[in-house]
Amino acid sequence: MASWTIAALTLVSLLAVEPVQSTNISCLPDYVWMENSLGQNPCTMATIAQDACGGTWNILPFPPPAQAAGYYYPGSTDASKSTCMCSTVTYSLFSACGICQNGSFATWPQWTTNCTGIALSLSTFPDPIPANTTFPAWAYLNATGGFNVAAAQADDRAPESSPIPQSTAAPSTSASASSASSTSSAPSSSPSAAGNSSTHKSNTGAIAGGVIGGLAFVAALAALAVYLLRRRSQTHTAPSDTYYGAVPQNAPPMSQHTHTLSQPQPMYKPYDPSDPSTFPESAPTPTVQTTSSGLQSAEQPGAYRGVPEV
Repeated sequence: MASWTIAALTLVSLLAVEPVQSTNISCLPDYVWMENSLGQNPCTMATIAQDACGGTWNILPFPPPAQAAGYYYPGSTDASKSTCMCSTVTYSLFSACGICQNGSFATWPQWTTNCTGIALSLSTFPDPIPANTTFPAWAYLNATGGFNVAAAQADDRAPESSPIPQSTAAPSTSASASSASSTSSAPSSSPSAAGNSSTHKSNTGAIAGGVIGGLAFVAALAALAVYLLRRRSQTHTAPSDTYYGAVPQNAPPMSQHTHTLSQPQPMYKPYDPSDPSTFPESAPTPTVQTTSSGLQSAEQPGAYRGVPEV
């Protein structure tokens, strides 16, 4: 137990005083699933994650696998503590680095012992991901109860977290400058997104206003057309309807001989020489020129046709 404590303290001191750009730690073949799409093992990713908050820290390898049991990477010291080191993402990467060397890992309370006064980042990485790496999805799992190797392996095919492209960021000459540039340029995406959202809302409002205005214009035209048609129909009313009252258009015309039809026919009486009323009437004056003589053109039924007898 004492040897493990000495080994852990030695690793802590090495973490704090040896600024190196990279690490040469190799993992056992059984843990190749821990690598990211760039072929970086968790030890390389842990070193880059530690450097993201400033400095160029390095981690040393464990003893050979046969002797690495019980070794682990503790949390940061007062000299190396930062928001990046007090993140569960960095904790998971360092824990995986110890596991892949046949070692062990610290608990989350042990890892955060020196994080007093620094906000803990749970399932998040507080700074932009450096441009030279990607973080696997398993590094973002909840690790406050300790690093879970089985859960991490089950999540190894989930999409990775990649750095945000910084097309407008100025070139940097060190990892620290790159981190500062990424931090300062990250908020610039918010105004752009807000501008796009505002433009989208403006376009939507303009389209909605145009549609409503068009419908109102069509409704006004329809109302005007109905009004003109009604006014026209009232203006062109037939004179007989206006001055004499409406009558059916198909009423039959009045006949000038209608009065003759209403007169009763005289009762037929046989000829009686003693009754002058049965004598034949004189022929009416003809009103139409004909080729016949002035005799009556039509004889009344029942009239006497012979010579009166005495």
